[in-house]
Amino acid sequence: MKNSELLKKLNKLFDKKKINEETLLSELNYDSLKILEVLSFADKNFPKLNLEAQKLYDCKKVKDLIKLFNIDR
Repeated sequence: MKNSELLKKLNKLFDKKKINEETLLSELNYDSLKILEVLSFADKNFPKLNLEAQKLYDCKKVKDLIKLFNIDR
């Protein structure tokens, strides 16, 4: 999956029309429920990725999330 594809999927996940890598997660209602949704999304779309919830809690911007997915730019 490419960076642009992941951004589109994150747009859908966060119910936003347009987010970019610099968007603050605090502006997207990024809370414990949203983190569970991201974990579910990761399990479904990246089955070999072992994503830890604590790493998701540490993310501040969308680009921090993207880094965790280790995708092609």
